[in-house]
Amino acid sequence: MTKKNYSEEFRRDAVELYRDTGGSTVAGIAADLGVSHGSLTTWLKNAGIPIRRPAATAPGPGTGETPEQEAARLRAEVAHLRAEKTIRLWNNAWQEFIPFLDYDTEIRRVLCSTNAIESLNARYPAGCESSGGISLPKLPH
Repeated sequence: MTKKNYSEEFRRDAVELYRDTGGSTVAGIAADLGVSHGSLTTWLKNAGIPIRRPAATAPGPGTGETPEQEAARLRAEVAHLRAEKTIRLWNNAWQEFIPFLDYDTEIRRVLCSTNAIESLNARYPAGCESSGGISLPKLPH
């Protein structure tokens, strides 16, 4: 691999860009300029510019977070993940759900009621037979 030679002006501009862009990282500026991370780091050190470390994205253990703050942060993360899961579920099932909306409101109401009744019927006989209460007549086949 050949070593690239950059003009002194380009190096100065790269150092100035890093210095004047708050919150930027060496890797980010180097990628934007198309230079190697090592080259930009060397130029910054030669110019006496301190290298910024990336800020932590989320507080964790040892950051002075109280147990209450940690619990609140974790609850918020869980709520966010649940919301993402719900959105993903709807996105995946949407094509199956749309045809249901083509039915008239009355038919949709009957379909929903029928599903609820079938669900109760599926549980009701099992509950009665196991308790020894009401016995249901057996229908001939």
